[in-house]
Amino acid sequence: AQKYKDFLNTIEGVEDIDDDYESGKKEIMIEVDENKAAEAGLTISAIGSSVRSVFKGTIATTIKQEKAEEEIDVIVRLRENVKESKDVFNKIMIANKYEKLIPLKNVASFKERVGLYSISHIEGKKAVTVYASVDRNITNSNEVSRKVLRHFKGIENEYLGYTVDAGGEFEEQMKSIRSLVVAFLLAFFLIFMILAAMFNSIVIPLVIMLAIPFGLIGVIIALVVHKMPMSFFSILGMVFLTGIVVNDSIVLVDFINRLRKSGVDRRHSIIQAGQLRLRPVILTTVTTVFGLLPVAYAIGGGDPILIPMALAICWGLLFATMLTLVLIPCIYTVMDDIAIKVFHHPTVLKNHE
Repeated sequence: AQKYKDFLNTIEGVEDIDDDYESGKKEIMIEVDENKAAEAGLTISAIGSSVRSVFKGTIATTIKQEKAEEEIDVIVRLRENVKESKDVFNKIMIANKYEKLIPLKNVASFKERVGLYSISHIEGKKAVTVYASVDRNITNSNEVSRKVLRHFKGIENEYLGYTVDAGGEFEEQMKSIRSLVVAFLLAFFLIFMILAAMFNSIVIPLVIMLAIPFGLIGVIIALVVHKMPMSFFSILGMVFLTGIVVNDSIVLVDFINRLRKSGVDRRHSIIQAGQLRLRPVILTTVTTVFGLLPVAYAIGGGDPILIPMALAICWGLLFATMLTLVLIPCIYTVMDDIAIKVFHHPTVLKNHE
């Protein structure tokens, strides 16, 4: 714990470093020699019970007065002035299984040490927690936790029997990110199912949804350019992005399919769709991006929590649109060729067929 505190002191922006390991009062520890105790016919349990009786007392009998409803316990223990002396341990006698009294000092030794104010447990194991505050103007808890974990990687091999876990805001953020990943995959699956039902095809939804990875490329570039970590809200922006970036692909691919069904060949359908749908696709993207720019760049004041989400949507949509206009027609052609070779017919059939 002290090593962690020393390292946290070297990180700029980390302050109020402390831990919950607090020393308590002095205490006397009784160490029983198990071999001597066994020879004397004593057990650890019997020794512990006898010592407890000396200080806490034990119920010898009960008294019940006439017409009384409750019994009164008769507790036998040492006098208070005797218990306060360390010499009391040299006078304690313990009855063994043969009903003979054995001096405690013959089977145990006594050590004085400083105890703990309290003993913390996490999941049933003793634990020491190191905690600190973070100045958000300089750094953030996510970055600090990553630095600490990276610096102390493999420290558990140095201290066998010990384990180290990161908690606090970092732990909650990791839980949230895992849940968002599940939400992202679920959104991806639901979009695919809806598109498959609408287009009555499996190939076309795959072509349309290839715009999603293009959007994620834009998100990564945005985070690198703005020097932001991958946070909960940036991943939340990715989830929103999955439903937005497919719009341009749907507009383009649906128009290609309509032209092909009307009898236009594939090549000219793709060229006409690119020409006629270019303006709607760009307008859709531009209006969305410009609508989010004030939030993404805090124009007129902004919320630092929403900035990563807005940046992810803006940059992801911008990159997805540029790549969609070029790559989606190419991918559409390749997938159609594969369908012709595998299924012996194109992905879209003409109306008269």
